[in-house]
Amino acid sequence: MTTAAIAVIIRREKDLVAHFGQMRATSAETAQSIEALHVERNHFFHRLEQRAVIRQSSTGLYYLDRPSWNAMNAMRRRIVFLVIGIAIAVGVIVVYTAQTRVVTSSAPASNVP
Repeated sequence: MTTAAIAVIIRREKDLVAHFGQMRATSAETAQSIEALHVERNHFFHRLEQRAVIRQSSTGLYYLDRPSWNAMNAMRRRIVFLVIGIAIAVGVIVVYTAQTRVVTSSAPASNVP
């Protein structure tokens, strides 16, 4: 997936979560119907529902589970830091290897018979 596609997904999910917050559908007690929330059951809705960020109450109404949303964002941050750490480590290894090859290839040849 490209960076732009990931950014679009995250933006749309954030917008949907913000909408649930604005509509005050943030617990099973304040859950609302899809019609009352004025949301579409699209790909982004289903992604959040699969990750238990959007939940369906026992009455069939929907609400935002903020702890699940916070946990999902924390996991995303950890993944980003891990990827950045791996990229830095790979960069250091590449630079070290390149410098080692330059040093060994530029060393004068020994004249030992």
